[in-house]
Amino acid sequence: MPATIHLIDAYTEERIGTLVNLSAHGFMLLRDSPIEPNRVLTLMVEGPLPGGQDGSPLVFQACCIWCQRSSFSSEYGAGFEIREISPYDRYRLSQLIGR
Repeated sequence: MPATIHLIDAYTEERIGTLVNLSAHGFMLLRDSPIEPNRVLTLMVEGPLPGGQDGSPLVFQACCIWCQRSSFSSEYGAGFEIREISPYDRYRLSQLIGR
């Protein structure tokens, strides 16, 4: 996995946060402000990705499960569950996490 991966809101192009942990079903990110639990976002992964030779972004829908202030910085940690993702992007996600 690349050193730093940023997640972007697919509709507003706002940077949502920096990826900290990633699995096939969810992820954790760090951000400057809290995000409300149960909020559903359509996100894009910023940066070069495996299988992205066509230049297409990795896009998926995720729901915030929890959010709390980080114990090691002034940022907030937020956990998300991946809800909707195309088969092609699921394959690319598995390549990103090394599975």
